[in-house]
Amino acid sequence: DALDYCNKASACLVIYPMVYQCKASALANLNRLPEALAAINKSIEYVHNRAELHRIKGSILENMHRYREALESFRQADRIEPNEWNNYQIVHVLEIQNKLQEALAEISKVIANNPKDGEAYRTRAQLKIKSKDLIGALRDYDTTIELEPTAKTLKDRANLHLQMGHKELYMRDSAAAKKLIDSPF
Repeated sequence: DALDYCNKASACLVIYPMVYQCKASALANLNRLPEALAAINKSIEYVHNRAELHRIKGSILENMHRYREALESFRQADRIEPNEWNNYQIVHVLEIQNKLQEALAEISKVIANNPKDGEAYRTRAQLKIKSKDLIGALRDYDTTIELEPTAKTLKDRANLHLQMGHKELYMRDSAAAKKLIDSPF
């Protein structure tokens, strides 16, 4: 239905660029990615300095496995309107491309800007595990748990302890995770 309304709106004499943004989103949700990309590019032709349009384009390109172009779209969005969501998308695309050092540098910028962002430390810990920096990952998990103690992070740190041969620490974190899961509050 949304696509039908977008098509009707784009047939009007006066066209609002937002119509192409809506059409791109509808087409992307229908997994008609090449058409979605054409629609978002049309919207960007009209309004090239809206970060949201570049974020949508980046997501479409990522879903098309065109990671280099997706990365540039997310970076363009961040140049227009810097925010953590853009940074997380950039980190994600770099990780997909196995550019772990670049991804680590990018997530470290997020941490520098917001040292209380537990999710950023958790993300960096996961990247450090992939980079074989287990000690660094452990430190980042420790910080994450200090900031936001969740069962998921405790389980992740428990698994890292097990990987490092720390069986008692593995058992301690697993028990703490279970306690959080079983708690009614």
